[in-house]
Amino acid sequence: MPSRPPRPQLGLFDNPAGAFRLEELTETVRALELQRPGRTAGELSRAVFAELAMKRTRRSAELVAEAIRLARARGPHAEIGADGSIPERAITAYNQTPPDHPY
Repeated sequence: MPSRPPRPQLGLFDNPAGAFRLEELTETVRALELQRPGRTAGELSRAVFAELAMKRTRRSAELVAEAIRLARARGPHAEIGADGSIPERAITAYNQTPPDHPY
């Protein structure tokens, strides 16, 4: 397993954006959305800065915005139609799932 480069020491506040990988920021966004779904991007951004005690700079704001975009882009999508029906593509995908390996 390749070794990871040394990471800057994290403090109680004003951690630099470079202390976090984009994947870490994205996972933090997902965890925060699970705790309290329905937040706006602004509310979620403030929560990420508070959770990770990040220093607020233009670069860190850009990284957090990208993490929010990535977390929401890969998130689960509702499969139920507005009328309560299940789309045909969802039914087909379900029926094609091998029973011994459903996930």
